[in-house]
Amino acid sequence: MKRILILCFMVSMGVVLKAENPKMFLKARIGGGVTSFVYKDTEITRDYFATISGGFGFRVHHEKKMFEVDFDFVRSFISQSDSALQGDITLKLNSFQLPINVGFITINKPVFKHFIYAGIVTSFNIKSIIFFENEKVDVLKPKEIYLISPTFMLRMGTQFDIAMFNFDFHYSIGLNKTVKGNIRTQSHGLVLSAGLVF
Repeated sequence: MKRILILCFMVSMGVVLKAENPKMFLKARIGGGVTSFVYKDTEITRDYFATISGGFGFRVHHEKKMFEVDFDFVRSFISQSDSALQGDITLKLNSFQLPINVGFITINKPVFKHFIYAGIVTSFNIKSIIFFENEKVDVLKPKEIYLISPTFMLRMGTQFDIAMFNFDFHYSIGLNKTVKGNIRTQSHGLVLSAGLVF
């Protein structure tokens, strides 16, 4: 998988560097959405996590083609009531994501641009935090809660620019397991973000 990612990145960069008069734009954005962990076992129901994210990146245009790399911090969290402890437990999962996208510019006007794209996302899980009744209880490494890192996702999305404002909607599906163990897990995520393009 790593070799495929490196090859895709090199080919995309080669296209960009070979292009005549490519235009580069910097982006900064924040967003929110929902992620689910699907367990391939009928006895385990899927978990839903609310997510918030923020990051920056760059996007290159050439004719009808676009290439984009982002650097995102993502926090996913889930709360559940615990009858034994008589309170709510909240788990906050932190991750760093590196999406690499390629796509097409369907509308390219001075004030309005529309894009469709697809790409590969590499997600690195970092330390997670457990809260009980809004008080921090513990900080855990990914392996302590059986999370796999890194994970890889396929991303498909659309975005549009209105003047210097950017709006993005994308769907990601996990390509490898999310949680260690014999039960196969897969992640699904929907995110809507807004930001600025410079």
